[in-house]
Amino acid sequence: MKSFIRIFLVLSLPFGCLRASVEDAFAAYEAKDYAAAARGFETAIAAGPASAGLYFDLAMALKKSDDPAGAAINLRRAIALDPRFTDARMALSEIERSKGIPLEQANWRSWLAEYAPLGVLLAAGFSLFWAGAFVLLAQAFRARASWPGSASGVLLAAAGAGLFVAAYYSDPRFAWRDMAVVVNGAGSKLSADPSERADAVARLPAATPLEAVRANGPWTYCRMADGRGGWVPTADLAMVIPTVKK
Repeated sequence: MKSFIRIFLVLSLPFGCLRASVEDAFAAYEAKDYAAAARGFETAIAAGPASAGLYFDLAMALKKSDDPAGAAINLRRAIALDPRFTDARMALSEIERSKGIPLEQANWRSWLAEYAPLGVLLAAGFSLFWAGAFVLLAQAFRARASWPGSASGVLLAAAGAGLFVAAYYSDPRFAWRDMAVVVNGAGSKLSADPSERADAVARLPAATPLEAVRANGPWTYCRMADGRGGWVPTADLAMVIPTVKK
């Protein structure tokens, strides 16, 4: 790991105990004790606040520990927090290629998330919408409202709303809200029925991403990227965006 990235990450942590934990994790990583490094990064993430950098470092430690599935889920969590994290995307692609997992089909949402600053787009959309709303409100209070003024208000509000919605729906934290990853190191299978004896619809290598549709006890109905659906043991899966327990 590059030293300047390490220094920046450690200094950005708000609490001394977290800094110490991350320092110990980096020291273990440099000593090639990757299991200890992974435990250190997990401790720091659990103590919060988590960051894309910490998830990436945990993923790299898990990858060195021969746990590609654990690395994949944490790389996706890093990307969810920072969609333009190029190193995380490259590392994830490398793991999935090594497992024979087909690349995800690109669409406008994935393109926007990877190449556009979503936070800027959200702020711009919000501002444009309220600018348009203000123009329309001003026109409503005028004795003689002008058509150009009203039209410009409608256009500004519509453009702002469209930009905000596009950025929001492209954010991995929303787009991946139902995504799960196979974290069983031996892989799993997509079964026609929620039973160990059911026929296999497909074999699922470790690190395979799936859409988790619904849970039924120890089984979860999932869909693959190609549209095929079936049941997977819930214990074999981890959600990319962890469910908050109340």
